[in-house]
Amino acid sequence: MAPEQGISPVVAALTAALGDAAVLHDAASRDYYANDVFWQPGIEPLAIVSPDSEEAVAMAARICSEHGAPMVPRGGGMSYTQGYLPSRGGAVVFDMRRMNRVIEIDPASRFVTVETGCTWAALSEALASHSMRSGYWGPLSGINATIGGALSQNSAFFGSAKAGTLADSVIGLKLVLADGRSVTTGSASMQGVRPFTREGGPDMTGMFLGDSGAFGIKTQATLRLAPAPGAIDYLSFGFATMAKMAATQVELAEQELVSEGFGLDRTKVEHSASVNKITDGIRALANVATSAKSLFKGARDAIGIAAAGTAFLKEHNFTLHLVLEGRNAQELATSMAMARKIGARHGVEIENSIPKVMRAKPFGPVRGMLGRDGERWVPIHGVFPLGETQRVVAANEAYFAEQAEFMAQHGIILSV
Repeated sequence: MAPEQGISPVVAALTAALGDAAVLHDAASRDYYANDVFWQPGIEPLAIVSPDSEEAVAMAARICSEHGAPMVPRGGGMSYTQGYLPSRGGAVVFDMRRMNRVIEIDPASRFVTVETGCTWAALSEALASHSMRSGYWGPLSGINATIGGALSQNSAFFGSAKAGTLADSVIGLKLVLADGRSVTTGSASMQGVRPFTREGGPDMTGMFLGDSGAFGIKTQATLRLAPAPGAIDYLSFGFATMAKMAATQVELAEQELVSEGFGLDRTKVEHSASVNKITDGIRALANVATSAKSLFKGARDAIGIAAAGTAFLKEHNFTLHLVLEGRNAQELATSMAMARKIGARHGVEIENSIPKVMRAKPFGPVRGMLGRDGERWVPIHGVFPLGETQRVVAANEAYFAEQAEFMAQHGIILSV
């Protein structure tokens, strides 16, 4: 059958194969999928496909390949790095969010297999009833961000201070190559073997991680599991300089004491939408109350957070907020004592309401990329050895001091 007038052959072929509901090519959809969190506007795709199975992904990939149409995988849309935006016209975006099933949870063998369109919030909820968790267990945007998007960006946040980036938690993948062929990595690539280990031949998994989807469209991932922690507590410290805060982070990392931690400066506190709304309403306080071990302790914590607000953060140039975990209360108490000693060498302990609220609802509203008045924050990330920390801090401060006049002219606000 000839395609409708004005419909490109690739769109017609995709629609015939996947159905009208799985293919978008109207102007509004194409405009929407040309943007990410920061880069707007971008290059509009020719069409958007929303497959619901690996077979549908393979079928769509073959059609795109036959017609010479570039393919761009997309997860939850939380990226700000142009990772899922077309780099030229005529591309087809693969929106993977319909592939959102948790395939298998095996607590005994300690792995979970999940489709890549599943959000981190949904996976966390599925694992909670088994008292299990992956090493890295999601970004702050996990209410929207998908497994596949985090794999493609090699994301780091929850659990990363101990478990590393998401790449360190991946056992194996299933993906579709540009020509429609399917590939399985890890032990499941061998006939009759379950996906329990990354080993079993050449480690092919790593080449498909941190690739922004360029090497293949990920359809399933298997992640390593461990028991959820038996005890959790929180610490926050204030510092005079970024160098002192960084020195504390290095010592904490050397002792492997922290599950996750993040620093703020006074500028971020004053301008961030997320920080300024950290104690919004009864809902946030209710999350703190119900996440505690006892109702009394939860109520006490909630009252303390409401009383503290966020004004105390502005008393320090920099603040560091930490989550510590242990298999039991005794192990946690030892870690807390060590962390307090390290923090006291460089700064002062302050109210721990920020990490406490964050962990009470880890996948909360996505507003961390917004300023207080709707400005857009642009994160700048760097990866470097621990031994280079002070040099990197000094170089960072020197660079932005040189750019201060330019940034002031353009209304750019710097924070860390």
